[in-house]
Amino acid sequence: MRFIIKSVLIGVAATAIVLCEGRSGYSLKSPPGQEIARLSFEEPVRVGGAVWAHVELPNNSQGMVQYPVGVEPDNLGCHEFEVRRNGVLLPRIVVRYTIRVSGGISCGAIGIPGRPMKHLGRLPLHLQYRFETPGIYEVRYTRKADEFGPRRDETLFRSAWTPVEVQPAAPATIASPPQDPVEILSDFLPGILGFPDGERLSVVLDYLYHPEEAVRRYAANGLGYWPDDEVQRRLSALARTRGPSDVFVDRIMASAPELAEAMFRHLGSDNPVIVRGAVTAASRVVSIHQQLFSDAVKAKAEDALIMATEHVIRVGDGQTIVDFAAALGAMSDERGHQLLWDFVRRRVAYEQSLIAIPWRKDLKDLPRLAAILDAPATGDPLSTELSSLPYSLHNAYGAAALPVLENALKKSGYIWVRTNCARELIVENRPSGFAFVADAIEKDRFYKREMIQFLRDRFPELRDADDAAVLAFLKRRAI
Repeated sequence: MRFIIKSVLIGVAATAIVLCEGRSGYSLKSPPGQEIARLSFEEPVRVGGAVWAHVELPNNSQGMVQYPVGVEPDNLGCHEFEVRRNGVLLPRIVVRYTIRVSGGISCGAIGIPGRPMKHLGRLPLHLQYRFETPGIYEVRYTRKADEFGPRRDETLFRSAWTPVEVQPAAPATIASPPQDPVEILSDFLPGILGFPDGERLSVVLDYLYHPEEAVRRYAANGLGYWPDDEVQRRLSALARTRGPSDVFVDRIMASAPELAEAMFRHLGSDNPVIVRGAVTAASRVVSIHQQLFSDAVKAKAEDALIMATEHVIRVGDGQTIVDFAAALGAMSDERGHQLLWDFVRRRVAYEQSLIAIPWRKDLKDLPRLAAILDAPATGDPLSTELSSLPYSLHNAYGAAALPVLENALKKSGYIWVRTNCARELIVENRPSGFAFVADAIEKDRFYKREMIQFLRDRFPELRDADDAAVLAFLKRRAI
């Protein structure tokens, strides 16, 4: 049985008419100017099966309905549903996330770069609500104006309460798991989540090793539909045998730190995903803030990282190599320090290596870092490759870094190095930093608005000041 909501205009008010197998039923009038979205459902809807709700937006609405919104399977963004049976609202499923991603584009959706998404116009209702008993349920859809901001409680439009008949469960088979990330995220994985059986769990666990990071993260969060103890047991076995994936290393570390060594032993894997997981595990062990591990285990992790250097560079993707450089910076072993300088020479994870070297706070490194900061531009002067170095030097070396920053403010060929040197110098109330921004305002440099905003954020007396007042403030401080 298929229920559809149709909207017609009667006078100045929109009226929703419920059609059941072509016969009209009750109607719902909406306030003037508030149009009604329409809902339908993929058939058959069964207990223990996926419930895909198709949403047809009003003609004058902006945007589209697209899934997934993020790597949290039950996150539908600005699209909200309510479900009731016999007039009683059903509670939402509570899902325990492994990976949380804060922020994002409000009311947007994730995608795979260069790949159009599929299955537009529908949302997986079964990831928010359980339909455990056959019968008639009612569903209402609401489109919010915002997901995170001040309009998050504002309703743009909604549907009428739309009936859907849930039929008894029927034997179901799982199709062969696809490898196309778009198909995985928009259809296959959400279609099998929400029904915690062992066969589906095995499929989700396998996707923890998929080459596409968004798939791995989504699958890791999908584990929240299964009992914690069962998931932990399966992940621990995978960590020992198949090797770690970056998306579950922290979960294993928190509950079973004794498995760390078993994970970083996989640094020699030829699978880039497992290498990334092993680098993640080793970096957690050597972290200067980590107190879970003995000195002996930390020494083993450092040895393993150093021995695996060339293999990681050869097999790992860009993010893995950046993470590897960060791990070297956290090591107490001098060999890690020397490897970072070798990375700088070879321009391997160049930016991260330069950021990690000051973590040791060794003043002998400062002249070499200063020479890099002072260098004339050898390429695009708008490059951001060195833009983090002024903060890193100031944070690591304190007052000893100030002459270096002042020198780079004058000599560096990179604009964002100079602006960030000015920021650090202003923090220390150095006249040179204020003079740099004053010059930017007077000569109408393209970065002046960014620098003015920095000043307004830092100095409360400038929050409502116009440009002329800001300039006067700068000139007083630049003396």
